[in-house]
Amino acid sequence: MEVLFIAFCLITLVNGYNYTSIIATGGDGDLLVPDILRIAEALEEATQGRCREDFRAYLEGFAKQERWAMNMFDSSVKFPQGILAGNSYQLGNFDQCLSDDFGQYCLIQISSNSFAKETQYKRMFSKNGSSVHWAICVPSSCSPEEIRVLFEDVFQRFFDESALAVTVPPSLCSKNQRKPITYLEIIYSSIICLFVTFVLGTTLYHVVHIRKKSKRSEYALDRSRKTDPLHKQILISFSLIRNASKILAVRSTNNELNLDCICGVRVISMVMILSGHCLIFRITSPIVNADFYENELGKPQNAIFLNNPLLVDTFLLLSGFLFCRLLLQELEKKKGGVNVFFLYIARYVRLTPAYCVVLGFYCTFLLRLGDGPLWQQKVGVEQERCLNSWWTNLLYLNNYLQTDQQCMFQSWYLSVDTQLFVFAPIVIYSLWKWTLLGPLLLALTLMVTAILPWLITFFRQLDPTLMIYLNEIQDLTNNHYFKTAYIKTEMRAISYVIGMVFGYAIYRLQGFRIPNYVIIFGNVIALLCGFASLFSIILFYSPAYEYNVWISAIYAPLHRLGWCFAMGWIVFVCVLDKAESFLGKFLSSKIFAPLSKLTYCAYLVNGIVEIYSAGSIRVPIYLSIFNLSVDVVGHVIITFAIAFVICLLFESPIHNLEKILIKRYTSEPKIINEDT
Repeated sequence: MEVLFIAFCLITLVNGYNYTSIIATGGDGDLLVPDILRIAEALEEATQGRCREDFRAYLEGFAKQERWAMNMFDSSVKFPQGILAGNSYQLGNFDQCLSDDFGQYCLIQISSNSFAKETQYKRMFSKNGSSVHWAICVPSSCSPEEIRVLFEDVFQRFFDESALAVTVPPSLCSKNQRKPITYLEIIYSSIICLFVTFVLGTTLYHVVHIRKKSKRSEYALDRSRKTDPLHKQILISFSLIRNASKILAVRSTNNELNLDCICGVRVISMVMILSGHCLIFRITSPIVNADFYENELGKPQNAIFLNNPLLVDTFLLLSGFLFCRLLLQELEKKKGGVNVFFLYIARYVRLTPAYCVVLGFYCTFLLRLGDGPLWQQKVGVEQERCLNSWWTNLLYLNNYLQTDQQCMFQSWYLSVDTQLFVFAPIVIYSLWKWTLLGPLLLALTLMVTAILPWLITFFRQLDPTLMIYLNEIQDLTNNHYFKTAYIKTEMRAISYVIGMVFGYAIYRLQGFRIPNYVIIFGNVIALLCGFASLFSIILFYSPAYEYNVWISAIYAPLHRLGWCFAMGWIVFVCVLDKAESFLGKFLSSKIFAPLSKLTYCAYLVNGIVEIYSAGSIRVPIYLSIFNLSVDVVGHVIITFAIAFVICLLFESPIHNLEKILIKRYTSEPKIINEDT
C-alpha cells in the first residue's frame, strides 16, 4: 500500500494534478487507479537503497504538506508550455529546489517525435528540436541513472509512448553542496594576491615619489622620470597611478606614425565582435520564442551578425598591416640588423601574462562564480576543458592541438595571429631586401592563402563559413566546422597577408599624395566589396538554398578577400591623407584612444561574461530586438570594465617594464602590434 501511495504522489508530480483537490473530492478512480499501478511498478524497478527511502520520505512529507517537501514539489515543472513555439527548456525553480540539502535539481531531457517543431530551415532544429528539458526536484541521494530509469519508465507507462526516451546528463544535475578548496586555487590566489599587494606597494611608493618632487617644475619632473635610477623606473612601472593615466590618455603615442585612425577601427570592430558573442550565447540559451530567431535569420539587416567572423579578420588585417610597415621601417633604420628572435620573445612576454591570469581563473575560480540550471553544463565543462588543455593555449597551438577540448572559445585567434607573426618576417625581410623578388613572394603568398581555403572547402565539402544555426552553435567546441576549419591558420591567413600588402604599399608610398580621383574610385570599389562580402551571407540562409560545393568553395576565400580589401583601403587612405577626410577624422577621434588599449584584455575576458550569463540563467529568455540590444550594451560595458582592471594590473605594467629593459640593455626596436 505504501508503494501505491508513493506512486499516487508521483502522478501529481508528472501530470500536474492538484493534490489537495484530489484528496478533497476523491478524484476520478477510473483514471487514477491504473496510473497508480503503472507508476508503482516503475518506482519499485527503478529505485533502490537510499534513493528509494528518500523518495518515500519526500513524498510522505509532501502529503503532510511539510514546507521542505512542498518546496521540492513546487520547484519541479508540472506541465510543459510553449513546446511548439520552440520553448524546449522547462526550468522550474532552481533556487527553491536547492533551498534544502535534501533536494537535487535535474534537467531531464525527454525526446519524442511529438515535440518536433516545424521550420522552414532544414538545419535549425535538426538535433534537439524533438527534445524537451524538464526540471525536476528529487532527493539528492538519487543518481542520474536512477532518475533516468524511473522517469523514462514513468513517462512511457503514463503516456503509453514507446518512442519516448529520457536522458539525464550528470552535468544537468545540481546539489547544494560545498566544493572543497583545491591546491590549484590556493596557488593561483596566492600568486594574484602577492602581485596585487606588490602593485599597491609600488603605487604608494609612486605617491611618495611624486610628493617629494611636487615642488619641481613640470619640465624638471618630466626630466627626472628619464634620469631616475633603474630600480625606481621598474617600481614605478607597476604603479596604478601611472598605468591608469597611460590607459586613459587620449593623446596618441603614434603621432609620428600617423596611425590614430586604427584606434577607431579596432574599437568599433571589437564592440561588434563582443556583440556577436553576446547574441550567440543569448540565442542558444533557453528561449521562449524560437520563432523570433527563425524570422530574423533571413533579413539583410542582420547580415553583420551572421557574418560576424569577418570582424575578427579585421584584426588579422590590422596585425599584418602594422607588423609589416613597422618592421620595414626598422629594417631600413637598422640596415637589416633586426633580431627577429628577440621580437618573438618580446611578443610572447607582452601577450602571455594577462593571458595567464585569465586562463588561470578559468582553471580555478570560474566555477565558483555562481550557479544555475545550466551552470555545470556551461561553466563546469569549460573549466574541465581548460584543466585538460591549458598548455596548448600557452604554446599558442590550441587551434591544432586538442581542439575537442579547447579552452576559451575565443582564444584560437591568438594562436592564429601568433603563428602568422612567426611566418611574416620571412616575407617582410624579402620585401626590404629585394625590390622585385620581395613583391613576387608577397604575391605568391597571397595567391596560396587564397587557394587553400578554396581547396579545403571543396574537398571536405564544408560550409562557406560558420553558419549560425541554433543546434550547431550550442557548443562551439563541438561544432564540426569550427574545430576543423574556422580556427585553422590556413583558413584565416589571407586576411593577415592582405594587411601585409597594404603595409608594404604605405611603406613605399609614404609622403606621396594620392590624387582625389584615385581615392574616389578606390572608395567606391571598397564600398562595393565590403557590402557584397558582408551581405552576401544572406543567400546561404535562404530556405530555398541547396548546398553547392562549388559556391561554398568560391565564397570561402572571396568574402574575406573583399572585406579585407575594404577595411585595408580605409586604413590606407586614412594614413596617407593624415585623416583629413570625414571618416578619417571620426576614426581618429580621441574617444577611441583609451578604449583601443583595452581591446586585447576585452577579448580575453569576454568569455567569462558570456559563460557566466549563460550558466546562471533561471528562466527562458523572451527574444526581441529591444531585449537583445539591452543585453548587448550591458555585456559590452561589463567586458570593457573588467578589461580595464586586467589591463591596469597585469598588462600595462609588463609593457612598461618591457620598454625600460629594451631601452637600457638592447638596441632592438619595440615593434608595435595590434595587441599593445
